[in-house]
Amino acid sequence: MTVSLIPAPFTWRQCLWLCVPALVVGAILRIWLSVAIPEGFFGPDSNSYFETTTRAWLKHSLKVSDKRRWIYPVLLVPTPLIPPSPARVIPIAQHAVGLVTILGLGWIVGNLTRFRGLWVPLVTTLYAVWPRTLWYEHEIVAESIFLSAFVLMTALAFPIGVLKDRRRLFWFLLAAALVVAVKPHGRGIWLAALLVAALITRNPLKWDWKCWGAVGVGLLVVLTSGKSSQGNWLLLNSALPLIPTEGEKWPEYREVLKPLITETRRDGLSYAWTQGLYKKRLNNPDPDAVSPIWAKLIKDKLKFSEVCSTLAREGILAHPITFAQLTVMKSLIALRDEESESAFTPERFWALQATRNDSRWIDDPREMELVYKMNAAQYATLTAERATRSFGAAPFLARLPRTFALLDADYDDVGRKFTLRPYWMGILVLLGLAVCLLPRRFAATSVLWLPVGCYFVTVFAVGDRLPRYVQPVEWVGWVLVVVGLDALLGLVLPREKAPALDPPQPVA
Repeated sequence: MTVSLIPAPFTWRQCLWLCVPALVVGAILRIWLSVAIPEGFFGPDSNSYFETTTRAWLKHSLKVSDKRRWIYPVLLVPTPLIPPSPARVIPIAQHAVGLVTILGLGWIVGNLTRFRGLWVPLVTTLYAVWPRTLWYEHEIVAESIFLSAFVLMTALAFPIGVLKDRRRLFWFLLAAALVVAVKPHGRGIWLAALLVAALITRNPLKWDWKCWGAVGVGLLVVLTSGKSSQGNWLLLNSALPLIPTEGEKWPEYREVLKPLITETRRDGLSYAWTQGLYKKRLNNPDPDAVSPIWAKLIKDKLKFSEVCSTLAREGILAHPITFAQLTVMKSLIALRDEESESAFTPERFWALQATRNDSRWIDDPREMELVYKMNAAQYATLTAERATRSFGAAPFLARLPRTFALLDADYDDVGRKFTLRPYWMGILVLLGLAVCLLPRRFAATSVLWLPVGCYFVTVFAVGDRLPRYVQPVEWVGWVLVVVGLDALLGLVLPREKAPALDPPQPVA
């Protein structure tokens, strides 16, 4: 007997039944959380996403800021119309989308494995209870919708070979544009989607006008998403130790940055760990943060962006290998196991929320009243009552990340060195990736590993080691694990050879 690399056909009926355990467990957990903590977390980035809604309702101006274009801020605009409040409506909607996403994930796993009766319930249930997934569904930020858009795009590439169908290719390319429209971080995923489509169809020149129209939509979204000045500032932060302290252009700014450059060079590759400490300083208009000269530059946004871009790119070109190493290190650190940044016990949740909202009630009470549909006194009464509630699943959620962690990391403040240690889950991810790179699986599985690879490069080359950057793509690691284990299980328990699937024929 031989083992087929192509699984037998998988139907939506099978997918639905195999996802039932995850749907039930996920629904119970989300309802439980929403009863214990009805209001979503209005975190550090939430007000910038909600800014479009605030403008629309309080200033009667519909404008999406450059930083938060496009879809997510617009989706929040009608939420003040839905009772009881945006703070309660938004997490409920995001939890609902998260449950639907389970079906897309099940479809992907079922089309990539032979022993799908084992792997689909396992992966989807892990997704349904994963703390970071649950937390970002409960926070008013775009991460959970970004994840769902990525799953949708990936699911449209299955069953294997279906992108040869022009109609499916059109929807796949449109979904790739949707990923970027939800969050500019998806640019790498969009670019990878084009490469995947070209790899599977083999001749992009034969794509019809609808497919090229979808590509054009994606390109338009890519060019109009995000704030360029912010990207250049973050890039400067990423390349800070690599910037030459001497040069013909901008010598005055090199001079004021010289102490920071010298300090960060002592870290070596450990700068991947400490980079976040310098980010705010480089964008702080306080003369004491860096220098009065730098503070004056920050106020001139166009020039500040140009200086950051020039110095950063000069450093990257001078030390491309070191910059690539720093990017890889940051992505690995972000994958590490750590105590969740979330707070699932109501007492901790509202204590953490107070650190964000207390100043907001003073600085912008009208926006806060719009978010919670109550005044400051009513909000204080509400939070006092909410903090007395309990959420029995919190201890379980706190233990789960350690059990399924990919790796661990430590940083020595004295020696300024960090260490990485792989866990069993991380080793299995590498096994699954190796299986995917086999010649017969390379093209079919490229929709998994290629977008994630491009995403990590584009995000961590600019950003620092924030774990939330990993959340929208970490489910791919779980899929890689079961792809590898499925291949091994197929060797140990071979079954009758599954019929090869003829790729769908292009639609005329």
